[in-house]
Amino acid sequence: MRFLLLLTLLAPAAFAGAGEISFALVGDLMPGSDHPSRDWLPTNAFALLAPASAILTNVDLALGNLEGALAEAPVAKKGKHSFSFRLPPSMAETFRQAGFKGLNLANNHSLDAGALGVVQATNLLAAKGILPIGMKDHLVFAQVKGKKIGFLGFSPYYPHNNMTDLESARLTIRSNALKCDLLIVSFHGGAEGEGVTNVPRVGETYYGENRGDVFRFARMAVDEGAALVFGHGPHVLRGLEIYKDRLIAYSLGNFLGHRQFNVSRGFGTSCILEAQLDGRGRLVRGRIHPFVLSVTGPTVPDPEKRAIPLMQGLSRADFPETAPVFGEDGAFTPRPRP
Repeated sequence: MRFLLLLTLLAPAAFAGAGEISFALVGDLMPGSDHPSRDWLPTNAFALLAPASAILTNVDLALGNLEGALAEAPVAKKGKHSFSFRLPPSMAETFRQAGFKGLNLANNHSLDAGALGVVQATNLLAAKGILPIGMKDHLVFAQVKGKKIGFLGFSPYYPHNNMTDLESARLTIRSNALKCDLLIVSFHGGAEGEGVTNVPRVGETYYGENRGDVFRFARMAVDEGAALVFGHGPHVLRGLEIYKDRLIAYSLGNFLGHRQFNVSRGFGTSCILEAQLDGRGRLVRGRIHPFVLSVTGPTVPDPEKRAIPLMQGLSRADFPETAPVFGEDGAFTPRPRP
């Protein structure tokens, strides 16, 4: 399996101050699957992401979760409660045009086209200058403003770094944090559905699968050296907290799911999470940019701005002592020190 180890990024950030590194983070991305029918593909995949590209292209690092196999390999058989998504190889260029610099592959859909599909996805993304994040024991890097930024992805599934084995995950994060200036950890975990917007303090399951204890995992990742932790998997938004000056986003929900995702009710409420970190990885400021999904059209800025009060409320309810300080416009900052 061939991996890209270093990507040099030269584009200036629009939102970050001097010495700061800016991020734009989104959740699950699935801009069209040719399985079970090519008729379900969009006529113009980039058009689905175009409304978001102004933000994604004007930060140092735009990251998301690739919910499906980017491959030509045959679709693999899965259980009766599972869907399979296969994105045509041409969509690697779609992600590049939209502004993504890294895509997480550590999720339950990366093997939708088998092991060969994982190899193809890794190589296709690397060829477009997009970091493939999440294969077991593989730390990938970007060089930004003189800082070496490392990326690890975790999930409950093979062949990824395993988030359900907390001791193994602890050692992986601790050892890899020493190899870079800032370590970014992505995880695909937690139960799924409209009723799981709150972050529990216990392990979660879904259809009998162990989906991890996301609260313990995320805080452990910060304890062991992660500068930023962001999650996805529940298909709904969850709250934010600032733990030891580091930002944790527990679920960024869906961001694009052409003809494949349920976008009714809370499943269609989305956001781009913007964050600026200082050179040591501490959160300086951030912003929730509210977006909304449709079944077949692009993901667009939400005129009702529903993600802002939703994430404010969830953050305050779940993390009363560590939630950010929010403004009505979606901007947020760390709490003042006592």
